Amino acid sequence: MTTASPTLTIHHPRPTADHRLVVFPHAGSGAAFYRAWGRALGPRIEVQTVQYPGRENRIRDPLVSDPDALVDEVRSALSATAATGRPWTSTVLLGHSMGALLAYETAAALTAEGAGTAPAGLIVSGCPAPGTATPATPRTDADLLAALERDGGTPMRLLDDPDIRALVLRVLHNDYRLVDTLRLRRPRHRPPLNVPFTVLRGRQDHHTGGDRLRGWAGLTTFPVREHAFDGGHFYFVRQLDRVLSRVRERFPTDVSDAA
Repeated sequence: MTTASPTLTIHHPRPTADHRLVVFPHAGSGAAFYRAWGRALGPRIEVQTVQYPGRENRIRDPLVSDPDALVDEVRSALSATAATGRPWTSTVLLGHSMGALLAYETAAALTAEGAGTAPAGLIVSGCPAPGTATPATPRTDADLLAALERDGGTPMRLLDDPDIRALVLRVLHNDYRLVDTLRLRRPRHRPPLNVPFTVLRGRQDHHTGGDRLRGWAGLTTFPVREHAFDGGHFYFVRQLDRVLSRVRERFPTDVSDAA
């Protein structure tokens, strides 16, 4: 594992890769949850996972609940690594749940920089578009723990340890405040991004049922690709290969064909 910066973790460095996938984890999570993605995507794509402050190797860094500050940190890290001389042919951003909202905001920030910094694609997973959902954020510890158990993806037995449970709850309270801000933010003040979007979801995911994903279509100038998979909120854990085959489609054809 290497770190391109404190903000970006690379579990499987790809020195010869000319494309990169930047992954934004879900609320309460860190980069380690997505460790397997870098190996699975092959040598042409390097996976750089955003490491939010206050968890894993950044456990001593203060938590950040201001989305603008967090997006600016990620934007700066991506711009800095692009300026080191590594010739990235394309950068695709992917976020799951809370990470989808942060990935969208980062795509908007990179696009606003101009000079070819806009990502080649945005992939959002398990999340309604900003401005289309009413926040229903759990506030008590009990509610947060119940939400974790309902969504799956977290080994609940780990939370039997009081110290681990306290740490997880502190991070979750912070992240849900961040999600609240992003859910209420209506992106009408900015034009649709000239970035292709892909929307991924689990068919049994209660977060994305009904018309909750429709709002993403209004945020891009491109037709949106949508793919559904069997499973709940963490549908991708059990069928990672199928999901990543759709992720590869956001990269140039020669990269997809080589996988």
